[in-house]
Amino acid sequence: MKKFLAILLCAIMALSMISTASAASLAGTYDITIWAAENAVELTKKQVEAFNASN
Repeated sequence: MKKFLAILLCAIMALSMISTASAASLAGTYDITIWAAENAVELTKKQVEAFNASN
């Protein structure tokens, strides 16, 4: 049982490394829609602009 668990955990770690490596191909530019309450639109716009400036 312990050997099976060890093999299973190794397989999970290997698959997670492969999936992380393939996620790099997803880099690019995307359109994101942000929904906000009407009374928070200006605040949300300022926060998005601040986030874009810092990243």
